[in-house]
Amino acid sequence: MGSGSMHEWIDALVAALRGDAALMAVATGVYQEAAPPEATYPFVLVRFVTGSDPRLLRAGWAVRTFDLVAVSRGTSSAEAETLLGLLEAALERAPLAIAGHTQVSLRREVPIWRRGVADDGLTYWQAGGTYSLRYI
Repeated sequence: MGSGSMHEWIDALVAALRGDAALMAVATGVYQEAAPPEATYPFVLVRFVTGSDPRLLRAGWAVRTFDLVAVSRGTSSAEAETLLGLLEAALERAPLAIAGHTQVSLRREVPIWRRGVADDGLTYWQAGGTYSLRYI
């Protein structure tokens, strides 16, 4: 049994998020790596960080690490924090479906909280984390 390509598991993650009605009632989209220029706020970004340690692969395990971030604009981080709660609830409701594999765990390893100012002078907020997905 293979470890599942990056394409398989990231597609499964994006599909699970896009398929969650509560999340998509608030988010305008779920994007891989970067949102397109025409994207409206708030939205979700999924960014690949790293793949499996070869020692785990030999034992039949696979680990994928990614950043999952809610991005909003406004005077406070409240919208990004609300979206993050919806993201995490969506992940709990829908274990990832990766052909030939079983999800064992998904957890946030490192929190991400950022505030920045865009070129147009508006404040943006990012709330999320670096997550570790383990499957066999």
